[in-house]
Amino acid sequence: MNIAQEITKGESSTLEFKKELPATHEQYLKTVVAFANGKGGRIIFGIEDQTCAVVGVQVESVARTLDRISNAIVDGIVPQIIPDIYLENVDDKVLIVVDIAPGQHTPYYIRKQGPEQGVYLRSGATTRRAENLQRFELVLKGGNMNYDSYVNQSLAPATTDEIDKLCRDISELGRTEAPVTVNQLISWGVLKEMDGKLMPTVTFCLFARPYAERFCRIQCAEFKGNNKVHFLDNRELDMPVHEMITEAEEYVMRRIRTAYRIENIYREELPEIPRPALREIIVNAILHRNYLMPTYIQIAIYDDRIEFYTPGGLPGHLTREQLLNCSCSRLRNPLVADIFHRMKIVEKWGSGIKRIFDAFQEAGLPAPRYLVDETSVTVVVPRESSYEAGERLFGNRGGAPLEVREEYDPQQNIAPVPFPEPRRFKTNASLEDIWHYINQRRNVTFSQMLADLDVGRRTLAYRLEALKERGLIVRTGNTRSAVWNAVTR
Repeated sequence: MNIAQEITKGESSTLEFKKELPATHEQYLKTVVAFANGKGGRIIFGIEDQTCAVVGVQVESVARTLDRISNAIVDGIVPQIIPDIYLENVDDKVLIVVDIAPGQHTPYYIRKQGPEQGVYLRSGATTRRAENLQRFELVLKGGNMNYDSYVNQSLAPATTDEIDKLCRDISELGRTEAPVTVNQLISWGVLKEMDGKLMPTVTFCLFARPYAERFCRIQCAEFKGNNKVHFLDNRELDMPVHEMITEAEEYVMRRIRTAYRIENIYREELPEIPRPALREIIVNAILHRNYLMPTYIQIAIYDDRIEFYTPGGLPGHLTREQLLNCSCSRLRNPLVADIFHRMKIVEKWGSGIKRIFDAFQEAGLPAPRYLVDETSVTVVVPRESSYEAGERLFGNRGGAPLEVREEYDPQQNIAPVPFPEPRRFKTNASLEDIWHYINQRRNVTFSQMLADLDVGRRTLAYRLEALKERGLIVRTGNTRSAVWNAVTR
């Protein structure tokens, strides 16, 4: 694509227009910094940004203007950026083009504004000042680090119980010949030795201490109709990520229709979404999400579609086309991917998207759509009638009639509430629910809570431990006769 064609498409996340050289250099240095902190980009001087009209620059002073731009960028940005500046002729008018490559030593910032106020990022065609978490992510990027290997030294060291459970889970799920040991966790980078203590990385917390990672959750909801007005059901999953996969998968499978036919002793099934593809979509969301973003993975079930929202755009410089063509694979969380691989949750990196599309094609179902922007990836699965899809696959074979299994009555339990809604007892009690439950009673046992609160044994154990570490509850007695009470202030 030449410059003239590029201009007609307008400004974007990698293209900025300036009618003339601004009075102050900072007005375009912000964009230079944003491009260097991101995917790179191009600034063209001599273009009206609102109309994309080519107005050109003054030819008489173009040499001096080139020097001013070059000196402003080289001297005014830290770390130093060397731009590629050249002239282009479009419609017999001279344009100044400034190309900025993606930076390797982020964060870049404007020298006069300092490292806190002078860091900028690109969002669409807009340049914005980076927030604290975004600056921290740029620091990790510049140090060639990934957040999943980061150690928050304010956390307590890994406990023996946490380590043993994670080793056991990897051994059992991965069907290893020998039990996984703590030394292997250290060698893989999941645990790090610091001052004689075993400190947990983010990856360790995701698998063994999920309450330490605030946004390690999946919000699941089912709605009546095609918008978020009327709730049918909602649930929040906050458990180790490898356990979260199955829970999220079952949540969806229980709420969709399945066409099936029974002939003799055999049954053929066709759910609205193929189970292998569903699992792959959920795994991809957990594996590739940005855990620094202050929001959760969301699964929203509507009458006409299912949406899987993943916080964080595509990692690195990966494009949507590369993603869908399976021509390139980038890992935002390589340490998490490594543990998933050892647990045999993922078999081959970079092949997940292809397996998803192959599963839908084999089932005769419409392919999902991928909506990608700078901050998220959303997979939209259309809900075609399983009966119609089943007729296409099974109808020409003759035999028993096709039936459709319904798992819920869509006319029941309609509640006009916003998403997400704080849950009550019997809807997978949250940390706050459990604390209120204990605070209203004395000497509460684990079995009593399991009976009264709709929460799994493992999840309850994790949440009790989280409340205990925060000093909100206390346990007395041995394991079998232990009771829980709220801490009085």
